[in-house]
Amino acid sequence: TRSRHPADQPLQDGGASLIGEGLTNRQIGRRLYLAEKTVKNHISRLLAKLGVERRIQAAVIATHAQDRQERDAHRDSAHVHRERGQ
Repeated sequence: TRSRHPADQPLQDGGASLIGEGLTNRQIGRRLYLAEKTVKNHISRLLAKLGVERRIQAAVIATHAQDRQERDAHRDSAHVHRERGQ
């Protein structure tokens, strides 16, 4: 497995959601303390990893994933409450 640079993590963790907020590469860079060129490179890799060509497609995927996580967390929380008799 290839080692990752620590600066990769913030963009990989939230890059698509930042794109979804409509932020430019420059704005994302400012928020994450990265150079605009670095953000551009990371976003290019993120798009390739997701198999999409456009930023908006990555944002849609991120939104769907976030919605799924929120539904799962809500379902799990409800399940725990039922088990406890609450």
